[in-house]
Amino acid sequence: MENLLNEKKLTIFTSNEVRGNLNRVLNYYEQNGVIGLNGYLNQVDRINLLNELEAMQSDAEQDIARHWDNKMIHFYSKDPMKPESEDREYVTEPYFQASSNKAHVFYELIDNVRVVNRIGHGMHLIDKYPMMQRVVHDSPILLDLLKGIGFKKPICHLSVYIPKYPNGTGSEVRPHQESTFAYTKPQTVVVLWIALEDALIENACMYGILGSNHWPLKWLSKVDRETKTRHFEQVHQLHIPDFITEREFYTALEVKAGDALLFHGSFVHCSPMNTSKNSRKALSLQFIETYEVDYPETNWLYPPNKVYLY
Repeated sequence: MENLLNEKKLTIFTSNEVRGNLNRVLNYYEQNGVIGLNGYLNQVDRINLLNELEAMQSDAEQDIARHWDNKMIHFYSKDPMKPESEDREYVTEPYFQASSNKAHVFYELIDNVRVVNRIGHGMHLIDKYPMMQRVVHDSPILLDLLKGIGFKKPICHLSVYIPKYPNGTGSEVRPHQESTFAYTKPQTVVVLWIALEDALIENACMYGILGSNHWPLKWLSKVDRETKTRHFEQVHQLHIPDFITEREFYTALEVKAGDALLFHGSFVHCSPMNTSKNSRKALSLQFIETYEVDYPETNWLYPPNKVYLY
């Protein structure tokens, strides 16, 4: 399989390059749909954030016991082409809906073993976690990039901690476009994905198709709150290459602990199952523009928060 890997490499920019030559960085982002950011978090901040995330998980599991009768909601990568093959819909579950401004824990079953899939989706809105607040609101590099992209009144739409555990317990994430799950008119989704541990080919780093930010959006996830259902609407005829059989389209987005990826909402990305001995912990932050932008009620997270970055 190694010979099928795309030989293209992700360009990773230093903070000095972002500050000193922002136009070059933004041009690369416009061309490829993704940029790497070297040393986005220093080691002290990264460790503090990991410790805070462990506290969030503990708090979330206590919350399940106290308020949700130990209800376990399983999260998995949806396949819009085969909805009938999936387990029951989790997006319309009250526990999932209530996570928009809280830290809720979601699980997955691997060989009948329950492990944490993610914690989300409103960690950035909880004052109790100051390191998370700093990462979202006090990063000059992030604010410079969002302003350069054209955001006038952005919010951090959601936050997700993904531990991606080792030894086959960190499941695959199918190729998808982020704007499928957070749609705005016009499309404005930008994701900041922070590696809290090394994210390499060996331990299931993210992969993406460089330039796919210029592709149209294939699917829209739409939630009907009256019927408590969710369906995927195909909005464009588009072939998204299969990660297994068409691996040559994908570039390995390898980054070291503390580095970050910033990518466009239409950028096609995925990650395989983590079969290595090393976990691949990451924090994903999703940003959207709110100025003169329509945010449909069919989004699962509705209404959006009003905590503006600037």
